[in-house]
Amino acid sequence: MLLSNLSNVIEEKAMHLKEIEVKYNETALSLSSLMKEKDKKLAIEKEMNERATLEKKKADENVFKLAEDHKREKEELRKRIMELEKQINAKQEIERIRGPLSVMKHMENVEDSKFKQKIDDTQKALQQKEEELEDVEALNQFLVVQERKTNDELQEALMELINFLIGVDYITRAPPSLH
Repeated sequence: MLLSNLSNVIEEKAMHLKEIEVKYNETALSLSSLMKEKDKKLAIEKEMNERATLEKKKADENVFKLAEDHKREKEELRKRIMELEKQINAKQEIERIRGPLSVMKHMENVEDSKFKQKIDDTQKALQQKEEELEDVEALNQFLVVQERKTNDELQEALMELINFLIGVDYITRAPPSLH
């Protein structure tokens, strides 16, 4: 009877041990599955962070480029202002010469050769100033066209950067399940 009792206890213990083994295997399998899922999520988050970092780096480079372009454009505008000031000065110089020349032409009946030479010299100076003014106006027109083209390019680049940054912001804020 003692032997039968011991045998029963051993069988119970063996069954209990088998149940514990089954539960252990189920738990280990579940834990392994959870660990794989967690590793997968971490890998996705790491990839997203790396992508966002790269996108931010690109955005920073674009911002720097835009700042450089803006600085260059300001310098071009400063040069344009200087050219316009030169143009105004040239026009004023022409008007300053035209006034006395007009008076001299009305006095043309005077036979003084020095006086006629002065009129000729003044007309040549006036013609030279008018030619310089035409050159400055042509340069000004060229600069206006270039400035407009540069401004259009900057506006386009700015819009691309804004759209890009909106996309980066969406990627970094969206939950991983939406990627």
